Amino acid sequence: MTIQDLYDKRNNLVENARKFLEEHTDDGGMISAEDAAVYDKMEVDVLALEKQIERFKNQEEREAQLSALQPLPQGILNQPGSFGGSKSNRASDEYKKAAIEAIRSKCTKISNALQTNPDLSGGYLIPDEWDTRLIQTLEEENVMRRLGTSITTSGEHKINIAATKPAALWVAEGGAMTFGNGTFNQISLDAYKVHVGILVTEELLNDNAFGLENYILEQFGKAIANAEEDAFINGNGTGRPTGFLTTLAADTSTFITTTGANISADDIINLEYSLLDI
Repeated sequence: MTIQDLYDKRNNLVENARKFLEEHTDDGGMISAEDAAVYDKMEVDVLALEKQIERFKNQEEREAQLSALQPLPQGILNQPGSFGGSKSNRASDEYKKAAIEAIRSKCTKISNALQTNPDLSGGYLIPDEWDTRLIQTLEEENVMRRLGTSITTSGEHKINIAATKPAALWVAEGGAMTFGNGTFNQISLDAYKVHVGILVTEELLNDNAFGLENYILEQFGKAIANAEEDAFINGNGTGRPTGFLTTLAADTSTFITTTGANISADDIINLEYSLLDI
């Protein structure tokens, strides 16, 4: 479905909603509770279509920016009229269609189009477009993902961090300077697996009118984003990432003890400057 198709569908819904409101409004400008519920459902459908249109527009803008940044293939310099290369298998329309058919058939209909590498065994990869749209949904729904830094690795990734911080000292003219030894630690970043799955009836699965692709990308993306966000905040590091609240709770240096039963101005000042050191 193209953006224009979505615009046409949205416009038809708006027009139907307008006609419905005109036909079911009495002389006093009121409508019944049942009619109001129907009209509210129409408004929800319009808003959902507008959100989907916005997603498609954002995706097209990103793809246009990426295309502008990509250099021309080398082949065009030597062979006029030939741009060299071709779309990867997972980016082809044939692969996308085969993936949908495999899902609807519960993986009983696997076509040759899904065979990306005959030398490797295992499962089948999702189409490139689904991968991109799923990541886009994760970024939209997961606030912590937007605030953090994403690193793509092929295995365990280690990051060096400073364990102690240097301190400056005043030195008199001609006085001896002292040096401290800096210490460093390593943090290991490893991959964790998050899973989401649903049960769908065969009637619904085989219904071509049901937007199976959009449902998977949107609902699965939201579910994974919620699981990620919870782990990034509260995760204990066992089978999932370690959340920043867990890290702060283990670091007793970030806690401030009050001077008495009441909180004083000095306590608040100490708390503020302790957060700057985190």
